[in-house]
Parts: sequence; C-alpha cells; structure tokens
Amino acid sequence: MGILGIPNRTENWKTAQTFAPFMGNQPALRRLVKRLGKPIGEKEKVSLELFWKGGRDWLAQDERRAKKLAKRMSDAYKTCHFHSLREKIKDESAGFRSLKSRNYQIDEESGKKLANHFKNTEFDIVLETSEHLFIGEAKDESGFGTDSRYVLVHQLIRQFVIAQILAHLVAECGEEQPKSIVPFVIGPDEDKKLCSLRKTAQIRFMTKEGYLEENNVLSWKELASLS
Repeated sequence: MGILGIPNRTENWKTAQTFAPFMGNQPALRRLVKRLGKPIGEKEKVSLELFWKGGRDWLAQDERRAKKLAKRMSDAYKTCHFHSLREKIKDESAGFRSLKSRNYQIDEESGKKLANHFKNTEFDIVLETSEHLFIGEAKDESGFGTDSRYVLVHQLIRQFVIAQILAHLVAECGEEQPKSIVPFVIGPDEDKKLCSLRKTAQIRFMTKEGYLEENNVLSWKELASLS
C-alpha cells in the first residue's frame, strides 16, 4: 500500500521497481537489447544505469573538459548533423507549436545554454554494449516535457541530441568511433493509452526522422516479461 498507506505513483519509483530484476542479470539485459532490435553475443556484457546524468559526470572526471564547453557543444551540434533540426521541427506536419527565435538555434549565447543542457539532462534508463548506447524514457501518467525557455525545447529530442553529442565527445577523447544511440520509450500497459503515446508529436517526429524505431515503444508489462 505504500508509506502511510499512500501508493507511490512516481515514474522514478516504478522504473526502479521494474528494473530491479535486471540488475546484474545479464541474460535479461541481453533479452532487452535484442528486443530493442540490436544483435548481441551471448557472452557480451550489458551495462545498466538508472537516472543517469552522463554529461555532468563526464565533465566531473576531468575539470579541463569544462573549458570552452560551449564552443565544443556548438561544434558537436553541427558535426552530429543537427544544424537543420530547427527547420525540420518548424514543419507543420510534425505537429509542434511555434518555436521561439532561440529554440534549436546555436550561436555563442545559446551555446552556453546548450552546455547547461549537457550537464543537467537526465536519462531514466541507459544500457551500454560494445557498439550501442540505449537511452530510455519512462512514462506512465505524465506526458513528454516541452519548455520553450530551453534551446532544445522537446524532452525526447533533447535527450537524443545530448546523448549523441556526449557519445561524440567521449569518442573524440579516445580517438575512436562514437557509439550509436538507440532511444526507446516505456509507456502504459493499456493498449489505448500506449497507442495514444505513440501518436504524440515528439514520438512521431523521432520516428519520422529515423531517430526512434517505431517498435521501440513498449509497455511496462512487456518490459517486465523480459526480466
């Protein structure tokens, strides 16, 4: 029943409960990776983190990384082919509201704000294999965040962009190829609600652009069955 008989309805609590059986359970983690459409060897290790702020923690490893971060973020934004993102989102068919002039525009000032996104963006679920970084967003009752004060307005798109930039910067430091980003979403068990979630503007845009595989929107029940 919860503390004082009050059920805990937060998505973080549900995420922690659902993923508890996956902790240290390599067969279950490999099943999840395969369910998300990527092959994996029977002996390959899958790493799992919950509520992960990778940008913040990567910067904390070496204080020198924070120097000229805004410029590095701006350069990476273009290198990762997001320079045309604003124009794509402005397309009325994507179903988004009008953008502010600063949204998805990267210049000296917005580069500083993009660096702030980098440090503060949290990922509900992250899986890592030798070739891929899987970023998961957990939803139950709440919708996807949208805040026009941000440079990267939309939650799912912001997470994808930041993960892509982080993978690029990490690989750049090690002079290697960046890992491929594979987004996924966990949604309500009820078919009607899950169908409604799939039709939201952010998911439709992500699938249209090839950032998110349509099949990688799964229910909590299906996720639990993989453990």
